[in-house]
Amino acid sequence: MSSGLYYPRPRHEDYELARLIHDIQESDELFSEFMAAPEEFVGRYDLDDEAQKLMITFDYDGLVERGIHPMLSVQFMRNVQWNLKMTVAKKESV
Repeated sequence: MSSGLYYPRPRHEDYELARLIHDIQESDELFSEFMAAPEEFVGRYDLDDEAQKLMITFDYDGLVERGIHPMLSVQFMRNVQWNLKMTVAKKESV
């Protein structure tokens, strides 16, 4: 058995990125704001260009590669996909 961590600890530089993901998962209002204007929303957080791109393009694998915990990334992915599915369904029913 390895003595290393199964999921490594996130880099301290990614605190804002993890906080952003956590914030939009904990608040329906913030999540709606994010989905309505992702580029504008991520500008509220102190993120580098790569982190902004990962969020705006919904790059879940990139988030994990960056060091974001896989469970946090999966929750983000499921919320985004559910929102996109519901948006399409709503438009089709009109």
